[in-house]
Amino acid sequence: MVSNTTKEYAFMNEVVLSVNAFKEVTTEKGLNGLALNIRNLLLTRPNTYPSDPDYGVGIQDYRFETITETVLSEITQKIKEQQNTYIPSENIYEIRAELLPTSNSGIKTLGVLVTLRNGENIAVTFEQNKSNMKVVSQIYV
Repeated sequence: MVSNTTKEYAFMNEVVLSVNAFKEVTTEKGLNGLALNIRNLLLTRPNTYPSDPDYGVGIQDYRFETITETVLSEITQKIKEQQNTYIPSENIYEIRAELLPTSNSGIKTLGVLVTLRNGENIAVTFEQNKSNMKVVSQIYV
């Protein structure tokens, strides 16, 4: 992640899988916390959590799809439904999925672009690793 902004968002404290020097669980706050929360929402497949089977977009399920405008609209709609349920909308102005320019490797990159009400942006990109076919994500804030 690029930014270390400390602006507070209405709900964002995302627990990360690390501990600090005092052996306390590390959390990300502000824009980074919001970005991690969005990425987790996108990567989690529905039915992963028995207590909340509707949570998650399951973006990696689209890795073998031909990405057309129809598929991008479907992905965007799923993301918006999840965002409306799990991320307070007072923070987000717009959220959409786009097919980004192809990298040199020939692999298509799917980008989820989020514009916040205060004008800040978050981009979460997904690429498929050629060697093991896993989905690799990157956050840009």
